[in-house]
Amino acid sequence: MSGTYATVRVSISGMVAVHAARAAQTALGAIPEIAAANVTMAGAEIDVVRPIDPVALQSRIDAVFEPLGLRVVELIVLRDRALPMA
Repeated sequence: MSGTYATVRVSISGMVAVHAARAAQTALGAIPEIAAANVTMAGAEIDVVRPIDPVALQSRIDAVFEPLGLRVVELIVLRDRALPMA
């Protein structure tokens, strides 16, 4: 098992330059639930390591993005890998 619980796509406003994408990548690394993130000028795909409510995840992302002038516009769960029942 890869350790990824879900993959989430995030649309981000405020991405006006490549350095903003790099700053967003670094900021996302500060969130413990995020195992990996691929940030581009178009947005981000994020691998989440454990179950988290999408609203709570968006709130955490917005908190680290606010100092950068970035904001989550949309957050969509692409793949949700619930663990099998024992």
